[in-house]
Amino acid sequence: MSVRKRTWTTRKDEVRTAWVVDYVDRQGDRHIQTFSLKKDAVARHDEVKVDVRSGVHVAASKSLTVSEAGEIWIKAGELDGLEAGTLLQYRGHLKHILPALGRVKLSDLTTADVATLSDTLRKGGMSPVMTNKVLVSLGSLIGEAQSRNLVARNVVREGRRKKHNGDARHKRKLKIGADIPEPEEITAILANAKDRWRPLLLIAAFTGVCTENLNPDVVVMKSAKDRM
Repeated sequence: MSVRKRTWTTRKDEVRTAWVVDYVDRQGDRHIQTFSLKKDAVARHDEVKVDVRSGVHVAASKSLTVSEAGEIWIKAGELDGLEAGTLLQYRGHLKHILPALGRVKLSDLTTADVATLSDTLRKGGMSPVMTNKVLVSLGSLIGEAQSRNLVARNVVREGRRKKHNGDARHKRKLKIGADIPEPEEITAILANAKDRWRPLLLIAAFTGVCTENLNPDVVVMKSAKDRM
């Protein structure tokens, strides 16, 4: 497995350069991929190296298209005995997926492709809930192919993890007195809490569990109501 520079001269005496990734898969077949930039070739080399060693690499020339993987997904559902309504729903989701991605090979599918599909569906008038269902089905389709070693990555699930991590990083810090109670407010809450509320509030106050959901007004009013 290697990355090498290739230089040649065109008929117009123009010197051209490309970077070639040359490797052999676990079946002994040789594969060559060409890139304009060295950094892209190196990134692909490193990715393939890990996947080949892990036994999950699928060369682009051997990869199924999304459409072909969709047929396998539906057939697997039939063999698993899924209800007719569920299979009908899956086929309906494929009608939204295949026009945009049907001819794309699983090995070439990217998180950007998934994001573009989502945008296209939303712009076409599909609701956020329905769009999410279609993307979940796409992730399930890829997951079925992944379980059969037909693709190394599930770009739908990778994209969701990245989005979740990004949302977590950009979530603003909670403010004492605005999002969570002041120490004096917590003392007042605990003083008024009784019965089943007190253990819950003690845990929340002294461990920080679910403090962003702790509304002192609601708790104090509830406690006061219990005393009436």
